[in-house]
Amino acid sequence: MSIYDLFFKRRFYKIIGSLIWLSFFLSGCYKLTPSGERSLKKEVTDKQTLAYLQQRNEYFKSLRTIAQVNIVSQQEKRSFNASLSVQKPNLLRLEVLNMFMQPVQFIIANKNKMLCYVPADKKVLIGAPSSLNVYRFLGIRLPVEELVNILLGGVSLPNPAEYSLKFSYLKPEKHYLLQFCYQDNHCFYNLWLNPYWLYPEKFIYPHASLTGCQVRWDDFVKLGNTYLPKYIKLERLDQADYIELIYSNPVINETIPSASFAMELPDMVERIPLEG
Repeated sequence: MSIYDLFFKRRFYKIIGSLIWLSFFLSGCYKLTPSGERSLKKEVTDKQTLAYLQQRNEYFKSLRTIAQVNIVSQQEKRSFNASLSVQKPNLLRLEVLNMFMQPVQFIIANKNKMLCYVPADKKVLIGAPSSLNVYRFLGIRLPVEELVNILLGGVSLPNPAEYSLKFSYLKPEKHYLLQFCYQDNHCFYNLWLNPYWLYPEKFIYPHASLTGCQVRWDDFVKLGNTYLPKYIKLERLDQADYIELIYSNPVINETIPSASFAMELPDMVERIPLEG
């Protein structure tokens, strides 16, 4: 055997040995998601998950952010930037911004009323903070309290003492599914959870009065000790209507002055009541 044959033989065995070692190393590692997080599911019970979701809901109290908003309905399709402020339990302010980032439309809700004001039109629509008026202004029929929860990356939870609870791991979808069910085993509340961090990623409102709304959360960023979605999509199940919000540099849990969720209107503005 020549010295060249010996050199290449040793080199071949080194390469094979390196590949075997690498395969053993990779087989012992966690599979990583694109964001660098472990995809291995967290082993938890239904009660532990419910307790975590309740703590998470309590943690998020307010949000301020600039958002890109996309609205698609049978009547229109439009996109705009907006300044968004929400504060639990039922305070909301959405300012539609023009290309110079100046507000041209205001949608404001508090515990007493909800309004939509366009200064250029010198008109304001005023009504109760109801799911019907949320639908009139935003195209999705939800109570204001629930919309605030959704914009903060969560949902209100039914009383577990009144319903049976189902909790399962959906292997094909790689999600946990939390369900609240009636006595007849019909499940009316379906919440899909991230398998490791347990934050909500999908939720369906099947109730007829809420027009079958589906919510999706994505693009999570860690803020404090939990995760906030920077992408939210609310869509109606009975139609192709939906609204998307994409947050930019969100700030959470700052106390927002109550005056931000009210508006002094000039006397010349025509007030149009939505009820009565």
